[in-house]
Amino acid sequence: MVEFYDKYDYTEEEIVKEVITDEEHTIPSSSPYIIHLRHIPKKDSVSINSYTEVFTSPSSEQYRVFYGAEGLGQVEFNPTQSGNNVEVNYQAVGSVVWAETYGNAREGVNKLQDEVKTARSTYIHKQQVSSDEWLIKHDLEKYPSVSIVDTDEPPRKVIGDVIYVNKNEVKLKFDTSFSGKAYLN
Repeated sequence: MVEFYDKYDYTEEEIVKEVITDEEHTIPSSSPYIIHLRHIPKKDSVSINSYTEVFTSPSSEQYRVFYGAEGLGQVEFNPTQSGNNVEVNYQAVGSVVWAETYGNAREGVNKLQDEVKTARSTYIHKQQVSSDEWLIKHDLEKYPSVSIVDTDEPPRKVIGDVIYVNKNEVKLKFDTSFSGKAYLN
């Protein structure tokens, strides 16, 4: 049975998208002794009961996490731990999408290509200067849906008027000036 779970865009700011508790994995019984988390973990957020995190090759009852977009949520264990079941807790800041996530062979590749196509049809506008009117050139060749957030931590959704200039440009009008982000897809 295929298990489906939410996918999240990875951002350099490492904004926490979900807190993951007790994600179950079995350490492989042969090399490499690496598990792949479902999501990319926030730096220093991974914990595994009865194990200690280290930053070099792990010894018995230790693990090493490869953080960030380069690490893709990989966790390495010592060979003496092979075959053990572990439950991992961490803060998810992005997702890794593997073809295997969607089944085998061509079907998995087709679905993966669809995911990439969908990701490419999203435009994120960063409004650095506070303004009550944002003009956004997005080049999506459509009239996209628009979601707006401010720069507060955590970000708050903002409501404004959306005026489609054409299929590649949108104007947003607000009651007050602020800076933030607009997500168009």
